Amino acid sequence: MFSQATLLLALAASATAHMTILNPVPFGKATLNSSPLGPGDYPCKQRAGVYDITEMNQWDAGTTQVVSFQGSAVHGGGSCQFSLTTDAEPTEKSQWKVIQSVIGGCPSNVTGNLPEAPTGTQAATFPVKMPEDMPDGRYTFAWTWLNKVGNREFYMNCAPVQVGSGSSKKASTKSVSKALSSLPDMFVANLPSTSCSTAEEEDFAYPNPGKNVVTGSKATPGSKISGAGCSTMTKMGAGNGKLGSPQPGASKPSPSSAPGYGAPAASKAPVYGAPVASSTPVYGAPVASSSPAPAAPSASTAPTYGAPPANSPPAYAAPPANSPPASNGPTYDGAPPASSEPTYDDAPPASSEPTYDGAPPASGGIFAPGAAPAAPAPATPSTPAAEPNAPAPKPSSAPQQPQQPDNSSSTPSAPAGNADCTPCQTEGSVVCMGDNMFGLCNHGCAVPQALARGMSCSAGAVVASTRRSLKFPRGHLHRRHGASHFI
Repeated sequence: MFSQATLLLALAASATAHMTILNPVPFGKATLNSSPLGPGDYPCKQRAGVYDITEMNQWDAGTTQVVSFQGSAVHGGGSCQFSLTTDAEPTEKSQWKVIQSVIGGCPSNVTGNLPEAPTGTQAATFPVKMPEDMPDGRYTFAWTWLNKVGNREFYMNCAPVQVGSGSSKKASTKSVSKALSSLPDMFVANLPSTSCSTAEEEDFAYPNPGKNVVTGSKATPGSKISGAGCSTMTKMGAGNGKLGSPQPGASKPSPSSAPGYGAPAASKAPVYGAPVASSTPVYGAPVASSSPAPAAPSASTAPTYGAPPANSPPAYAAPPANSPPASNGPTYDGAPPASSEPTYDDAPPASSEPTYDGAPPASGGIFAPGAAPAAPAPATPSTPAAEPNAPAPKPSSAPQQPQQPDNSSSTPSAPAGNADCTPCQTEGSVVCMGDNMFGLCNHGCAVPQALARGMSCSAGAVVASTRRSLKFPRGHLHRRHGASHFI
């Protein structure tokens, strides 16, 4: 446990090494510095050359990109959102739609900062999936961050992305609205903190995080905000609202759509939440599965967390209790906090901790999406007493609740291969399947996943087909904070 003095010194030492996005390649990379946004910098950290395209990022519908970062001042982590707008050069009127929220451990899961390195790449990485129904066209992607430790700040970097064919410059408002209108608007605070501030030492729990939520296993969620400007500032992400906005609570996380992430495997390849070894992102885990984790049936028709219903696929198996956590990134427990409106100083909640839809899984999380679940043992059929010569009835199609894996052996036996499963031996390893597919070995089975355009699978790792230069301009380092201000 760090002492307060040690923590403050660590924050001060990295005051000039804040974070910037590394992948997707941001706009105006040569002029992008790592400082937080001021009120006049919104959106996308306005500056000369803010929308210069260094490299267009191809990101097709339904594919996953691994978002990675550069820098070392991670400020104890915090909460992030990944959002999209249809505007090629966003303004204050642009509407941003959240495709994934991370609560705790973003951009890293350390107490203070990483060892000072302005161009370091040891922060966590986050797989983010483009919506399946995203129309072809040109969009702008944004990473926004509310830091946990230090001054109350708001960070935002933007990157150009092309979905589908390059001939589609801009999708129609009608088609995009159909795909994005149900997604929540991006949340803004600390811009400036004197008008609306989040609470220090809390991983901010977004009031409407959407259905795709990742929660760090070490997260300390809280939704407290204060300031006279909060009612206006927190809605800045809605812009002029042309795409429509969901009703409060409409984007509440559910077990049927929120991906579950597991602790990293023993493989040296980076996995979810693990730092990358270079600026070239490496896939260490598959894309989010299109088959959601099942939920338990309740008295009503709406499922809740727990045992899977009779007509659901098997639930993801829980990892061993002694699974090692990621070094600098979060391990995920798959239980996002419930959506709730933020509380203000004049009306504090009974507790700053969010409530959950159900009991989260056992410590360590659940295995990565897309990996084949451990097959539960079917119930032993019984022979009816009245008909001793009748054949035994078939086992129930409802899968049993998965059991804790046996820790006595680290190498699972490979199941027979089929169309949805490739046998494998090394737990957690990346399995290459031709030129455009890969999978993550989980309990002896790797489920094929599509590679993002521009990526290839080779020698047990997914890498960019063409490496980019690892030399990055230092940019303008942020020095506006004195030694007595810890950012």
